[in-house]
Amino acid sequence: MAVVFSGELGTGGPRAFAASVGIIAAALATAHASVLVKARGTHIEPAVLAGTQMFGGCVPLLIGGMLLEGSPLGFRWTPMAIGALAYLTILGSVIAFLIYYWLIRHTTVTGVLMIPLVTPLLAVLVGVLFGGEAIGWHTALGGSAIISGVALAVVRA
Repeated sequence: MAVVFSGELGTGGPRAFAASVGIIAAALATAHASVLVKARGTHIEPAVLAGTQMFGGCVPLLIGGMLLEGSPLGFRWTPMAIGALAYLTILGSVIAFLIYYWLIRHTTVTGVLMIPLVTPLLAVLVGVLFGGEAIGWHTALGGSAIISGVALAVVRA
């Protein structure tokens, strides 16, 4: 992750460093939560886990978004924006977290925790293929390191 963000750190100043620390802290919190769910929450249905998580996150995000950006009713909702929101809500959140918690219940948590490592790389690939985005050497080198680490963790010699 340090390699991926090293380009931003040189140009983004202290805010880029704080954002990088936040991303790493979020990854640690996610790993901790997943281990706790595996240890103590496998008796809870994945839909309950995902629904509680989404409701608990929705309320503060909605309040913060309204304070910082205004009411979503005043936004210009284009078909592309509605489609993106629907895609992220249904596929990127609801279905993804149902599968994630089902996997935690039925497989090893260490295997499931490889998914969040690969997901951002897939998002970068989608941006390249469909958004015309370019990949810098920081992202390519960091992504290669992440894939190599996942391969080492997953492949059993």
